[in-house]
Amino acid sequence: MLRAAAERGEPYDLAILDMRLPGMDGLELARTIRSDPALAQVRLVMLNSLACQDRADLAQAGIVACLTKPVRESGLLACLEEIMGHPADTAPTGRQSAQGEGVPSRGCIPLAEDNIVNQKVALRLLEKMGYRADAVANGLEAVETLSRITYAAVLMDC
Repeated sequence: MLRAAAERGEPYDLAILDMRLPGMDGLELARTIRSDPALAQVRLVMLNSLACQDRADLAQAGIVACLTKPVRESGLLACLEEIMGHPADTAPTGRQSAQGEGVPSRGCIPLAEDNIVNQKVALRLLEKMGYRADAVANGLEAVETLSRITYAAVLMDC
């Protein structure tokens, strides 16, 4: 579908991929899409049933956002607003939307936390306070994220 639309001169702006697909996983599909020059401008969002952990693999595959299933409507809308508000070559990478429904967004902050339980608790608390958070597993991923996206604050454990 992506290739046919590009050939018609009506390329897709965005494709939402699921990590679990029959025959190939979402990362393999993303790499296949990225390898086609006609599809290079398509922004890719990954859906996963678990929090997206390996941000480096996602970024290398061209994924600009990652949403954890089940995806809430408000989280999807916030993610799409963020992604589509940027040109394809400057879109944020590895975003995991944690926006709560009915809570106005106060902005997005990176959260560097290697403990999954602590990460989930912190993301939930931030969501309840009206923030969206980009969860990364370590300081290196936080630095990489900060090199691409400007944030007002950073939360990191010691």
